[in-house]
Amino acid sequence: MDGKKKQSLFSRARSRSFSMKKRKDDSSDTISEPVDTKSALRKVISSDNLRVDEKPTQDAKPKADSPSAPNPPANANEDSQLPDSKDVDLKESISKKANSEKKRAGKKSSKEKKDRKSKEKESKEKEPKEKDAKDKESLRGKEKQKEPEAKFKNDDDEAKQLARKIPSLSRFKMAHHAENPPDVCQSNEIVLTLDPPVANKPRTKIHSTKSHQITRQGLDTTRVVTSVARPIDQPLSLNMVFESNSFDKVRIPLVLAHMRRQGRLDVGVVLKILEKSTEIFKSESNILDIKSPCTVFGDVHGQFYDVINILEISGTPPDTQCLFLGDYIDRGMFGIETLLYLLSFKINYPESFWMIRGNHESRQITQNFNFHKECLAKYNEDVYNAAMGVFDALPLAAVVHTNFGDFFCVHGGIGPDVLKYRDIKKINRFQEPQLKGPFASLLWSDPINPEEYPDMTLFDLQTFYFRPNEGRGSVGWLFGQRAVNAFLSKNKCVTLVRGHEVQQYGIAEHYFGVETSDFPKCITVFSAPNYCEIYKNKAAFLKLFPESMDYEVVEAVDHPYVLPDFMNGISFSLSFVVEIVAALLLKTAHFLFREGEEILDEEQEARLDELFKKSKASVEQMKRQREERMQLINKDISTYFKDSEAKSLTPFEMAVKFDKGMESAKPKLFLRRIKSTPF
Repeated sequence: MDGKKKQSLFSRARSRSFSMKKRKDDSSDTISEPVDTKSALRKVISSDNLRVDEKPTQDAKPKADSPSAPNPPANANEDSQLPDSKDVDLKESISKKANSEKKRAGKKSSKEKKDRKSKEKESKEKEPKEKDAKDKESLRGKEKQKEPEAKFKNDDDEAKQLARKIPSLSRFKMAHHAENPPDVCQSNEIVLTLDPPVANKPRTKIHSTKSHQITRQGLDTTRVVTSVARPIDQPLSLNMVFESNSFDKVRIPLVLAHMRRQGRLDVGVVLKILEKSTEIFKSESNILDIKSPCTVFGDVHGQFYDVINILEISGTPPDTQCLFLGDYIDRGMFGIETLLYLLSFKINYPESFWMIRGNHESRQITQNFNFHKECLAKYNEDVYNAAMGVFDALPLAAVVHTNFGDFFCVHGGIGPDVLKYRDIKKINRFQEPQLKGPFASLLWSDPINPEEYPDMTLFDLQTFYFRPNEGRGSVGWLFGQRAVNAFLSKNKCVTLVRGHEVQQYGIAEHYFGVETSDFPKCITVFSAPNYCEIYKNKAAFLKLFPESMDYEVVEAVDHPYVLPDFMNGISFSLSFVVEIVAALLLKTAHFLFREGEEILDEEQEARLDELFKKSKASVEQMKRQREERMQLINKDISTYFKDSEAKSLTPFEMAVKFDKGMESAKPKLFLRRIKSTPF
C-alpha cells in the first residue's frame, strides 16, 4: 500500500472507526470478503512495523501488496463502530496509552525549559565570576599583604594609615565620623572612601597608568626602591582642603597624608592658607601670653618628616598646646610643606597653636638660602611673596605662665636695646627685619659660650654683659649672665627660652660658666635632628607644666631624597657630560693644531695658546662645580680635615667647625643653592 493509505489506516485505528474500501486488483476485478477488524488491524500493524502510539515517518516506505491486508468492500460504511465490549476495552487502553505519552512529552518539554533557564542563569553567573577571577589575577600578591596589614592595623595612627592607603584623590569623598577621633586633629577626623564604594576591595591605586601595590608599611612593591612610595601627581583643590566656603577649617589629616606622599596643593589652596593665617597673626600682639601646660619647639628648618614625627610624639591641638620659636624654612628641602602644615594647625586652633618669628623668616635670608628657589620650583613667585607676608605678621616673642614663674620665649635672645617688655611692644614688626636695633637683637643674639673664650676668668664671666656678635657678622649681640639676670629681674621671669643654635642633644642649659644656681637662667631648644644631614645631632622639645618642666629627645627619621637646588636628574648630570665632552674636544684640537702638518706663524701660535688657556680654565671651573655638587650629595665632611684632627673630633664638633669655616671662606653660607653652570 502507498503512504496515504497507510496514514489513513493509522488514523482510523486511533479513532476506532474503520470502513472497507474497494480495491481493484490488476489481475482480477473481484472484491475480497470482509474480515475481522481486530485481526486485520494487528496484521497491518505487524506487517508495517508500526506501533499504535507512533506516527509514521516520511522515511518509512510501504510494502508491496501484503497478503494479509484485506480489501474492504465497496459498500461498507466508513463510520461503522466496533460493536464488541472487547473493542471498547481496546479503545480505552489505547487512549490511556496516548494520554500517558502526552504527559511524558509534556514533562520532557518542561524539563527542557528548566534546563535552558538553569543554563542561562549559570552563564550569567559565570560572567562576573570570570571577571572577578581576572581581577584577582591582576591583583596577585595583595592577599599576601592582608596578614601584615592586620598586624600593624592597631599600631598605626590615622595620619599614617591615610598616607599608606591613599588612592586616587580625584575620586575621594570626605565624610565626618564622630567616634574615637585620633590624636592628630581630632575634631577634623575624616574617612576617605571611593565612589562607588566597593566592599572588601583594597584601595591601593594611586595616580599612575601602571598597577602597583602599597603595603601598610608604606612599601611600593612595583618600584625598584620599595621603601619609597610613588609620589602623587594630582594637587588638592579648595573644596577638598577646606571644610566649608568660609575657609576657617582645614582637613589636616588629608593635607598631611597628601604632602607626606610628596603631593602638592593647588596654588589657590596655598595662597588661601597663607592669607587666612596672615589675618590671624595680624590680630596678635608682639608678645604672646600663653598659659601652661605648653610644649615649646625650636628650629625645624624645613625638615617636614621630622616635624611630623615630633608632633606625633608630643601631641597636637586640641589636646596639646604648642609654641614654635621660628626658623621654619631654609636648609631643609621641604620648607613649604613644613610651613603649610604648621599654618593649617594655626587656622584650626588659633588659641592653642602659636608661632613666632625667626631670623630666617625674611626676604634677604630666604633668597640667600634655598626657600626662594623651593617656592619657584614647586609653585611660583606669588606663593613666595604671600609667605613673606605671613612672616611679616608673625609675633616676636611669647611668655608662658606657670605656677613657679614665667618663661620668656624668643628666637635669638636679648640686647641692650630690649631689656623690658615695653621695648619689644614698641617694635613695628610688619616689615623686613633690620640688621641693627631691637628687631635684630631678638632674632640674631646668642648666649656666650665659655668654651670659646678660654682666656676669660671667672670674674670676666660674671661681669660679662653684651658684646657684638662677630660670629654672625656683628648682627645681634653676645649676652652673658649679667645681662640675663638684669632682663629676668626687670620682667619678673625665671628663665629665657630660645632656639637659633644647633645642639648635639637637642637642648642645652646655659649657666655661663658660673655655677651659682641649680635652675638654668637660659635654655636653648633645637628641634631639627641631623641638621643639614651632617651634624648627626638629636632634636628635643621642652614641656612646661604648671608645677614643673621636662624635655624629650627625638631621633631623626628618613625622608625622600631631593637633588641639590631642586634640580632634576638631567640638569644635574649636564655639567658632568659637558665637562667630559669639553675636555675631549680640547685634547682633540690640541692634537690637530700642534701635531698637524700645517705650519703656523707666531701670531697664530699666540692666539691658539690663548684659546687653549681659556678653554682649559672653563673645563677646570666645570670640574670645581661638579665637585661642589658631589660634596652636597655625599655629606662627607671628614675629607676636609686631617686624619689626626678628624679622629679627635666628634661628628657634631666636626660639622660645627666645618660650617663655620665655610661661612668665613665664602660670602654666602654653606648648603645654599648653587648657581647653574653657564654653558
